[in-house]
Amino acid sequence: MRKQFSKIAFLAGVSLALAFTFGCAGSDDNNGGGGGGKGTFKDDRDGQIYGWVKIGSQVWMAKNLNYAAVGSKCGTDIDYYFIDGIGIYKLSDANTVICDTYGRLYNWPTATAGVCPSGWHLPSRVEWDTLIVAVGGVSTAGKHLKAKEGWEECGPSVSAYYYRYSCDDTYGFAALPGGVGYIGDKEYYIVDTGAWWDTNKGSYARYMSNRDESFNFAEDLDGYYISVRCLKN
Repeated sequence: MRKQFSKIAFLAGVSLALAFTFGCAGSDDNNGGGGGGKGTFKDDRDGQIYGWVKIGSQVWMAKNLNYAAVGSKCGTDIDYYFIDGIGIYKLSDANTVICDTYGRLYNWPTATAGVCPSGWHLPSRVEWDTLIVAVGGVSTAGKHLKAKEGWEECGPSVSAYYYRYSCDDTYGFAALPGGVGYIGDKEYYIVDTGAWWDTNKGSYARYMSNRDESFNFAEDLDGYYISVRCLKN
């Protein structure tokens, strides 16, 4: 069973500054939502099927990209070691069952080199901002975009002393905590966070954590593998 954890800021001492305020060649079955709603399309490179969903004026993939490009990794359930009780897991070049659910993790050069299928692209910061505005703003966007299952702290609060957060998946975006991988002598990753690249210089990304309902951004993530979510051209 995939474990969830509550910290990420210690990752190899690199300046994530998370502080937790912190693309694809394919074909569409109905041209990716010209009339709104949702549907599916196939990535002709490997035959994988992805859902898409229209939110406001944009059409987004409804799942993280899982294309096995050079410069991408899969998470595993293999423990690397523990720090203060927090599990660190090995990364793999091979496909794993975790990638089937959460998608692959990509480094910055790969994410920005046209990894999305034909007709789709890696979103810019402005395009992420457009999505966030469409779903109600930064402070609650995570609530509306997170999948209903897969986040440890989602669900009814147990008591006034144990507050949990809403994961409503209001629009079918189905965001999952794909984790963040570290690039170094020992490549590893930890979970409990979903983070997605954008195209802006400085290795910017958007992220959600288990601990709130927001959807914020972080920068200077050159040394990391994170998820890619593609936007239709």
